[in-house]
Amino acid sequence: MLANNDSLKIGGLNLEELTKQVLTFKGENNMRLINKYSMEYFMAYLEKEKIASLEEILSKYGPKGVGIIDFVKIFLQFLPHSDNETLYLVMALVEFFMHISETNESNQYVKVSDITSYICDVIDFLIFF
Repeated sequence: MLANNDSLKIGGLNLEELTKQVLTFKGENNMRLINKYSMEYFMAYLEKEKIASLEEILSKYGPKGVGIIDFVKIFLQFLPHSDNETLYLVMALVEFFMHISETNESNQYVKVSDITSYICDVIDFLIFF
């Protein structure tokens, strides 16, 4: 049985207040952080040199690739962000991982080749549509 929204509290805030704060919190340049990190952000950030660095990092995890937890940990260290952006970056990274794994029909692990294939597929889609 679900509790009444009024009784769901996290850090002294009820769930509705917390959700509203997460959705409206603004960072630098008065931009909502929920909108900052997206698939477009990752594709713009992951240029050739950065993909080579990422490949070096991910190669340490073996040929199977990385699961979602390691994926998020790696990208949190790899992508520049402030402490107050971490929650938003994690949410976007989970979505990014899910898109990549769904595209490559792999539910548990992602390799650099999966990431680059996903980026190429999305760019191809954007070019033709």
